[in-house]
Amino acid sequence: MRIDGAMRPPGIVSGAKMFSLIFENEKLFVIHTGPGLASQQLYSSALNGKRLSRGLINNIAVGMVAKRTINKVMRGQERIDNGDINELVKEKHSVLIPKSNINNVKLTTRYHDIRLEIMTTDKKYKFDCPLFEKENVEELCSLLKN
Repeated sequence: MRIDGAMRPPGIVSGAKMFSLIFENEKLFVIHTGPGLASQQLYSSALNGKRLSRGLINNIAVGMVAKRTINKVMRGQERIDNGDINELVKEKHSVLIPKSNINNVKLTTRYHDIRLEIMTTDKKYKFDCPLFEKENVEELCSLLKN
C-alpha cells in the first residue's frame, strides 16, 4: 500500500515537507520526497492545474513556486519507483516505523484534506493527505490499527 503526497504541515521552525507513506511487511516507510507548499489545499490545486491565487501577477508567482515544488516531489516519487525503499528510508527526514511501535492512529477528514495522526512510543507524526487519496488513507489507518 502506498500513499503519495502526504504533507507534514509547516511548523514554527521547519517548513512543510512531502512524503510517500508505504506500508509493507508490518512496517510503515515514511519516505521524504521533497519540500511542501504552505498547505495541502495549495498542493492539490497546483497538482490539478487550478488557479492558486487572486490577481494575475500573484497567481503567476505562486504558480511558478508551486510548479518547481511539485517537480521536486515528482522526482522524489520516481526515486521510490526505481529504488529500494530499505535504502531510501535511511535518508534525511525519512523514517521507518514498525507497526509494533504504533500506539494509536487518528483520522480526521477536513474540508481540503485528510489529517492522519500516528502516535508511536516516542513521537507523534501528522500528515495532511490529499482528498483524492481518501480511500487509501482509510485503508492504511485500518491496517495500522489492526
